[in-house]
Amino acid sequence: MVDTSAAGVPRICVLIPTYNRSRLLLRAMDSVAVQDFAGVEIVVADDGSTDDTADAVARWRKAHPTVPVTYVCQENAGQHAAHNLGVQHASAELVVMLDSDDLMAPDALRRYVEAWDAIPVRQRDAFCGVIGHCAWYATGRNTGDAYPQPVFDSTYNEVKQRHRIHGDKPGAYRRDLLLRHPYPVFAGERRFRMSWAAQTMALTHRIRCIDAVLHYVDQQADGLSSNTLRKRLMAPRSLWFCFRDEANAFTVGYSRKLRLQAHERYVRYALHVGKGLPTQWGEIKDHGLLLQAWPSGFIKWLRDVLWRRAGWVQVASRPVS
Repeated sequence: MVDTSAAGVPRICVLIPTYNRSRLLLRAMDSVAVQDFAGVEIVVADDGSTDDTADAVARWRKAHPTVPVTYVCQENAGQHAAHNLGVQHASAELVVMLDSDDLMAPDALRRYVEAWDAIPVRQRDAFCGVIGHCAWYATGRNTGDAYPQPVFDSTYNEVKQRHRIHGDKPGAYRRDLLLRHPYPVFAGERRFRMSWAAQTMALTHRIRCIDAVLHYVDQQADGLSSNTLRKRLMAPRSLWFCFRDEANAFTVGYSRKLRLQAHERYVRYALHVGKGLPTQWGEIKDHGLLLQAWPSGFIKWLRDVLWRRAGWVQVASRPVS
């Protein structure tokens, strides 16, 4: 078992946000305990669970005394808020988020750290972390596209928007940068685009991509990706914020099609939060694209409103994490 930690400080933190999934959480923690890498800490960020999560973590910690575990809890505010809390309590240089219903590949932590250490020290400040691939737990098949070569340096936005490499790309990111770019939290909204932090870091930092499966996805029926439209309409301010950044920054320099899509999404959710064209004009830098995107964004907003009024999309305010 490899341990490259120095003076007892872990090299990497596995951050697990969770909400009412004690059984699945323990399975995720088990997948960390069997890693072939010892310089790890676990931070469980409990997003206000009402089940036996706290007791389950205490029992697991007692059964695995060699694995440092920190348990922190907050009132239910969403996965992104739990992520912010967990990063604050981590001590390692790198932080990798593991969904509580997913598992780590047995060699994932070693691969993360080896890939990070392979970046020359003089260049490392220019990188924000390391990303790999997810595979489906049931089949072992990659959930998305492969990288063009085994080790591939780029930025997160380049990977997604220029190279068109799709699918979940789990990553280990520098804790100092995650602290610098916490997820915004809007009162009453428990959903946020988790790619926002990676997209923000991509504006200033590169990322190392390794062509390896690092996480296994075991999507649950009540998971964050289920019933997507309903959950999006439960977080209009969060999506307005994300799509504003996507229009003004994340898609700059990429294809006109991507730019137009970002502006359409911005218009749609800006209208959901009561921001009309005059306000949008002041928030968006490219006025030409804003005007071009406005009709289709308005139509999508109107469709959302009509679907809600017709009862086709239920937007009950219940905890989501």
